[in-house]
Amino acid sequence: MNVFDVVIDGFKKVFTGKNAVIKHIWIFLITAIISFVSVYFQLLAETAEKAEKLPDFPLKTFLIALTVMIVIGIYLGGYNFQFMHNAFNSESEGVLPEFTGKPFNIFWKAIPLMLVWTLYIIAATALCFSLFFAGPVFITIGFILFIALLLVSAFIQFVYVGYAKCYSREGLYNIALPFKYIKLTFGPFALMALLFIPIYSVAMSPSFFLGMLMGLSGIKDINTIMYAGGILGGYLGFIVQLVWYYGLVQIYREKIDIAINQ
Repeated sequence: MNVFDVVIDGFKKVFTGKNAVIKHIWIFLITAIISFVSVYFQLLAETAEKAEKLPDFPLKTFLIALTVMIVIGIYLGGYNFQFMHNAFNSESEGVLPEFTGKPFNIFWKAIPLMLVWTLYIIAATALCFSLFFAGPVFITIGFILFIALLLVSAFIQFVYVGYAKCYSREGLYNIALPFKYIKLTFGPFALMALLFIPIYSVAMSPSFFLGMLMGLSGIKDINTIMYAGGILGGYLGFIVQLVWYYGLVQIYREKIDIAINQ
């Protein structure tokens, strides 16, 4: 498969289709809210860190912001699953899902799967770090295992792609799956990962230039600049993320699905 063509096609799919403009307006609004809250938390932490004495903590505002972040985070997580589900039919014009309540149900159904794989990772990480206290030789072994864990963890994404295909968790709890996925998809996955480094950098550059432009135009409030840059960066980052998921789905279709069906 040609990874470059897949990425280009992914951007086309994300920006075209039925009601694409309306969907992007919704994406911008929703990502703007979660980006605004993220910047708020960042500024809150910086204020507390710089203060000579502990300032009054805005507990009510903090809890509201945290609740909003969790709810929107769950929704966007389900939306990503729905997007990947649609991307399995790459010939379809409407890959971007409509904004309905469905993502909440999709995410809720995926929670057991995400919980189990999170526990797998925690257990493996704990094993690696426990070796650091077992002697000089085991420190080296623990470090090597930790690096291997980081590599394997990247391929756990295909477990979630497999769930998104039919919204089914069946057969996806097998701890050996990432090793199988590495064997089947390492080449195109690694190439796509390298390709997304400059793509993400380019996507984030408008936020930087927006901050510079606001500064040059006379806006001195750093908080305002951070909010504006964060909102733009949140939207662009989410778009790049969708294209990444589109690429994962196409790799899954051509490498994993074919191997399963043989």
